[in-house]
Order: sequence, then C-alpha cells, then structure tokens
Amino acid sequence: MRQGKEVDAREMTIHDIRNTENDFTLDMNGFQLWDFPETPEYTKDDADIEAKQYPAIMEKIREM
Repeated sequence: MRQGKEVDAREMTIHDIRNTENDFTLDMNGFQLWDFPETPEYTKDDADIEAKQYPAIMEKIREM
C-alpha cells in the first residue's frame, strides 16, 4: 500500500532516447521534446513561475 491506496505494480520497458530526441513529434507521438537555451532558476513560488517561466514556454509554443 502507498498512502493508504492499493498499488497495481506493473513491469514496463523504459527506452533511452538520447540522440533521437528529434524523432519525436507532437503529431506522431503526442509529445515533443524541446531544448531551452536558458533554464530558468528553480523556484516553488507560483508568482515567480508565472512571471518568469510561463512567458518562455508560451513563446516556444507560439514558434511551433
């Protein structure tokens, strides 16, 4: 049990996709990997995240 809930353990295969990141597209796989030139400083402050990280993410989405 985990936090009072029953756990349904399953085996799964995890693949290393390093050097093949560009093979994954939103249209084909339902997700896409991005590189950001600058990684915003880590924070847990919601206002700081909204002010600094959201604009960078929104700009990347617009570029698509």
